[in-house]
Amino acid sequence: MDANTLIAQQIQSRLKSKCFELVKNEKGNHEIWKNDAALIGKKNENGVIDVLEGWVACSYCYMGYITHSKNNSNGKRKNFGLNGIHDHLKQCKSKLKNNLINNQVQNAQTTSGIQPKFAYNKSALPEKYKLKLKDAELKFVVAAGLPNLLI
Repeated sequence: MDANTLIAQQIQSRLKSKCFELVKNEKGNHEIWKNDAALIGKKNENGVIDVLEGWVACSYCYMGYITHSKNNSNGKRKNFGLNGIHDHLKQCKSKLKNNLINNQVQNAQTTSGIQPKFAYNKSALPEKYKLKLKDAELKFVVAAGLPNLLI
């Protein structure tokens, strides 16, 4: 496994196919290491995980980002930092949040067929409108002759 010859798409596809796996960064001193980003590793024949040097991946979409240059003639690497993964996480998290919001809106739309929105958003109303709404609901139930709805 030579980290110098890999590209981001190969990292992503190998993570998705479980050839590589996300590894928690034990030295992680930044908040992104908690949930958002991880090191990349592969189990060797002894079952020990070898960390892929110079790479980090998004924990949501498995996109790989290079953090260090290729080995130079002395075997050393230049640190590129984590700017690429930081920029990606801003966008990727927003995609995740947008998906979550869209799911919530869809769930609200499916419930709105059963119960109108004003009926479960009463807490957002001012007190005088809450009283007017409660009075209107009571008048409706009494006029319709539905006493079991007064619960």
